[in-house]
Amino acid sequence: MKNFIYTFFFFSALVSFSTYSNGRNTFNYYGIGIQNIGYDDIEFSPNIEKTELLPDLYSKNTSGTGVRAFMGHHFNQYFAVEAGITSHGKANFLVYREAIDSEGTINKETIHRGDFSTISGDIRLIGTYAIGKKMFLRAHVGSLFWNNEFDYLSGNVGELVVKNESDTGASLLTGIGLGYSFTKNIAVSFEFENTKIANIKTQTISLSMMLRF
Repeated sequence: MKNFIYTFFFFSALVSFSTYSNGRNTFNYYGIGIQNIGYDDIEFSPNIEKTELLPDLYSKNTSGTGVRAFMGHHFNQYFAVEAGITSHGKANFLVYREAIDSEGTINKETIHRGDFSTISGDIRLIGTYAIGKKMFLRAHVGSLFWNNEFDYLSGNVGELVVKNESDTGASLLTGIGLGYSFTKNIAVSFEFENTKIANIKTQTISLSMMLRF
């Protein structure tokens, strides 16, 4: 992960201080995006049947909201290279107990909880194709470099514990989307992408704003 961060800032310096080209379709850009990230296949209690937890209850959330900051360089109207850093939305689980107080209010007492949390960096090759004067198609392929913390339930039902695994790795990243240019310097894109984090299939829907310099 540290190696990617060094590469990211080197890339930033290279783009920022490179000689600006007067070519029509050669430019640098920066952006930020909000993401909905889903981990549909995640399992926080692989060896435990939920009914065995009764009277305790179990719930899980398999998606979360993340944020990505990025920068890129367009070589021409068709190709660009882009690098970014993402704080991924968390998936999580909760084992809890419900109790009703004297006023009839239901209160939740947390017994166990845990998260699937990730910080990542990426480098991707972007392909673009204009549709008219304002809209454009966008597709990308690249590598995702991730650092992940995974909490999960382990042990017997009567002696449950939350274990944690930390892992780092790299995964193939692919995506496709649609963009719209409000002006020469401002554009937005709506994209869908696939990858894997810690062997968990990860799907992301993102809305990004890009500023051209």
